[in-house]
Amino acid sequence: RSHAPSIDESTSLVNVFLALQISGAAAFGLTVLSACIFRGVKRHPIWFSFCISWVHFGLSYSFLLFAGQQYRPSPAHIPCIIQAGLIYSAPFLVMGTCLGLVIHLMLNILSALSPSPQKKSYRTAINILLVLPWMMWIAIFVGVLVFALSHKEEVALSRNGTYCVIGDYSIPKMTSISTTIASTSIVGLEAFIALLLYRNRAIVNIFSQSLAMAVRILIFTVLGFGAIAVGLVFTITKTRGIQFDIIIAILPPSAAIIFGTQMDLLRGWVFWKKPAHPRPVMPDQTLLTLTTVDSVTSQIEGAPAMANVPDKPTVLDAQTTVDTPTEYNIPAVHAFLALNLIGGFGMLLILMTAGLSRNIKRLSTWYSFCSSWVISSFSYSLLFLTGQQFTSPPIYGLCFTQASLIYAVPPTTSATTLALLLHTLLTFSFSAGQTQRQVNLRTLCVLVMGPYLIFLTIFIGVALYVARDPSGLQISSQRTYCNLGRGNIHDTWLRISMIVSALISTAIIVVQFQVIALLYQNYPALRRNESPAFSHVLRGILFTLTASVTFMLALIFHSGIMDTNFLLSTAIVLAISDKHDLTFDLILSIFPVLALCIFGSQKDLFQVWTSWNLPRREDLPTLSLGKGMSERQVG
Repeated sequence: RSHAPSIDESTSLVNVFLALQISGAAAFGLTVLSACIFRGVKRHPIWFSFCISWVHFGLSYSFLLFAGQQYRPSPAHIPCIIQAGLIYSAPFLVMGTCLGLVIHLMLNILSALSPSPQKKSYRTAINILLVLPWMMWIAIFVGVLVFALSHKEEVALSRNGTYCVIGDYSIPKMTSISTTIASTSIVGLEAFIALLLYRNRAIVNIFSQSLAMAVRILIFTVLGFGAIAVGLVFTITKTRGIQFDIIIAILPPSAAIIFGTQMDLLRGWVFWKKPAHPRPVMPDQTLLTLTTVDSVTSQIEGAPAMANVPDKPTVLDAQTTVDTPTEYNIPAVHAFLALNLIGGFGMLLILMTAGLSRNIKRLSTWYSFCSSWVISSFSYSLLFLTGQQFTSPPIYGLCFTQASLIYAVPPTTSATTLALLLHTLLTFSFSAGQTQRQVNLRTLCVLVMGPYLIFLTIFIGVALYVARDPSGLQISSQRTYCNLGRGNIHDTWLRISMIVSALISTAIIVVQFQVIALLYQNYPALRRNESPAFSHVLRGILFTLTASVTFMLALIFHSGIMDTNFLLSTAIVLAISDKHDLTFDLILSIFPVLALCIFGSQKDLFQVWTSWNLPRREDLPTLSLGKGMSERQVG
């Protein structure tokens, strides 16, 4: 990479670029967290999708920094290719969610201003706006990855040293043109919304209720013009100075300030102050509340035409049966949640330790494996983290999200486990004279990305199904988590999830036994070379046990639905009986803790936690398995 005349100045600008991106992602993450934990804050799923897309945007542009490759003249190929895929797909995602948010606001305004007493819900359009940006992101991300893997020489760090780019001009130009068109559409829709508000100013109390909304729309429009300008520059030029990268980096924190400084969010952080009593609506007053950005629905308060129209439900369907507190075991539910949270936060601590320490090296599939268990643990404890675990009934949006997650995470954790084992099998040097084998880039991308493509497929499938038919959505009889219940068509996604998990778990057992067999055959030679093989054999045995239990429970759960396996008749009773449902949930909650104990008890992790005065990594002797992988490189 060629540097500008002043290297210090260039490095400082790169630091500014990264600080802006990370601060924007962190601010949006805090905004989403606030909306989840504060009971007085209500948001529509499109708003959450919009905020999460900006978190993804900021993390995508700072991916090299987290991978430890930002300040290297030639970053490693794999992180560079992944970041290239992320940054060329991220603009499509944020533009799609921005467009969805603005369209939703426009539809709500048109519905609220309609003279018809029965307001349109635009349910199908809302579902499309919610899902389409993420489907577009997946398609473009996979497409860019395939291109980058086929043209590795085209992927390199940009001249400005900010992020990895593709040298082929067609892909960046396509992204720039699409961003410009989307930004222009957003600005046009915002102008139309402003015109609607102005024309109906006689019935819209802008100064008391919607002034903040109008200001936010105005500021966001200014950002839209900035995005158009940047898109045009990127479209008509091939190389640009780092100043344009800084302009891109300003967008996430600016958008976070616009949407994260709303009064209900700010009031949540000053919880020690008593909330002010809302001003009552006078009988002769017609008030339009624009709540696309502020809440779940839009409505006209005090309007005679709406007097007999029931409010849109914000909780579970009325058909859902909610047990009384005497019908479930609260201590057991607390144990279920505690095990998941211990496993989740423990695996998160391991990830942070390995990522921040220079002396710890892990396989990329190891990071993917740990991340999947963090997602799994927090998915099962989502209601608790948002203060809805024992609310009767919990908020519909949270239950909707958790149900989609818990059907997607079992195949994902199984797939990341299989990927880690295959990666170990393909790279580990089992004999003293064998050099470390390398996995080609295509195989590594499949191992890392494959499990999360499975996750997204099942998550989106369940979300679309629930959005179309929410009648089966319920919280389990033991108050552990939300699901789709049992019976009829609601079992379809459960069957899919469990069958995929069972098939992957079968492969896990086969691969794990092969790994242990190879370690056993080469154990004398590995021991003579002072290899830490014993600890890996022990972890292999423990993990085989975990995989076996996972496989058996997947079969039990699936057999409980199909009711065809006579040999598992006892286990079938455990799976389908309400009396034993909590036992099954408690067994599930043990898995994250087992993963934590197996993969979090390694010596290099303990060394980081117990001492911060270790010698530098290059000064340490390397314990090698012959000429193969060092101890610190084995996940």
